Formats: sequence, C-alpha cells, structure tokens
Amino acid sequence: DIRVWRNDWSEAHLGLSVMAEHQKHGDGFVDDDAGLHARMSDYFTVAIKTKTIVLANTVFVQPRLDRWSNWRLLEELSFTIDIAKYLDWNVLFRLERDSSPPTDVDKLDLMLKSGLVVGF
Repeated sequence: DIRVWRNDWSEAHLGLSVMAEHQKHGDGFVDDDAGLHARMSDYFTVAIKTKTIVLANTVFVQPRLDRWSNWRLLEELSFTIDIAKYLDWNVLFRLERDSSPPTDVDKLDLMLKSGLVVGF
C-alpha cells in the first residue's frame, strides 16, 4: 500500500500485488479459464472526509498474467453520512466487469445498496 497523498480532509492510496486464482465451475463444466492462474491485483482508492460525511471510491484492475486480454474491473463508490452519535446512513454502488466470464455468467454486474450502520 502506497500513500499517494493525505491531508486533513482527503487521502489516496495505491496498491499492487499478485494473487493466485483457482477458478472452478459447477456441474462439471470446464473451459480454458478453469484451473489455477496468477492475476495482478492493482487498486487506487480515494476518500474525502468531513466531520459528518465520507465519500470513498476504490477501483481494482485484475488482469490475468498469462493472458492480458482476460481482465476484471471492480469499482466501489461509498457515501456515508453521520445521522446520530452511533448511527450512519450508507449508500454503496458496486460495478464488476469480467472480460471473460464463464458462459453462464454475465460480463457486467451492478449493485446498489443502502442501509443503516450502527457503531459502538
């Protein structure tokens, strides 16, 4: 994790790593992506903070090291507001994109969640 910048109201970080991935499909389905592979996993995250609000965004890029045309992208955007001393409201948007998913899986997945967070 490399800190790109940090001040009183914002910060940004960059991360680089390599991960092992074991992809297995159900029902005995096998394609050329099944098995053990190495993926790069890089991310960039930015957070902007006030006393009552946090806006954070993280982007992951994960290309397969032996086939650069096989990549994944993950985007997470989070917005949190303090409602009370122990209560926050959070909205999360998530985008997942896979350039080479199994045949029964969509290339694009979107999610929007909203909820209350209780902390002590």
